[in-house]
Amino acid sequence: TSSTSSTTTTNAKPNTKPGKKKNKLSYVQMAKLGYQELVHAIIRPPRSNYPLEALGAEQFQFGGKQFERKDFGVVNERGLLIECSMWQRVQQEGEGEL
Repeated sequence: TSSTSSTTTTNAKPNTKPGKKKNKLSYVQMAKLGYQELVHAIIRPPRSNYPLEALGAEQFQFGGKQFERKDFGVVNERGLLIECSMWQRVQQEGEGEL
C-alpha cells in the first residue's frame, strides 16, 4: 500500500543580507502570510497518513446485517495512486438483489 503526502510552503523570506539586521515583517506582510496559510489549510489541507488497519475489520455486522470493506486504488490524471475503500452489504444466500 502506498501513500502520498503534500507539503505546504510559503515564499516569504526574511531579509538576510550580510551585515544588515533582520527586518521584521510588516503587519500587512503578516496578514498576507496568515491568509495564505489559512487558505492552504482549508482548500488544500495536508493529507492524512494512516495504516490500513486503522480502518477496522474488513468484515463486520451492523444492524444485524453483514458488511465488508473492499480496498482498491485508482490512478488519477496526474499519475498519482488514489487509495480507496468501499463498504458494502454482503448478500446472504436466499436474498434478492440489494
